[in-house]
Amino acid sequence: MSAYSRRVMWSEEDDAFVAVSPEFAGLSGLGDTQSQALAELTTALVEAVDLMRSEGNAPPDPLVHRGFSGQFRLRVPVSLHARLADRAAVEGVSLNTLAVGLLSDALARR
Repeated sequence: MSAYSRRVMWSEEDDAFVAVSPEFAGLSGLGDTQSQALAELTTALVEAVDLMRSEGNAPPDPLVHRGFSGQFRLRVPVSLHARLADRAAVEGVSLNTLAVGLLSDALARR
């Protein structure tokens, strides 16, 4: 089960930590601590994979084995492209470097 991705976040609604695995939509574990939520998720993952196999279904491939290239195309409005290019020029970096930084900052805030 260690090959599957895991994310832990605080849920105001549940008043608990929630652990999820992107490979298994709808599967989660709750806990008072991050460790407890991860342990609950691990138990749920084991049970889900066992059930899938017993029914003759293959469990999903772990995300880490999917071979991401680190590249993707993103289409943006011309006005946004111009604003980003201007900001990159002001900061003295490439448009790509600026975009990576902005995306990383946005993800860190979530």
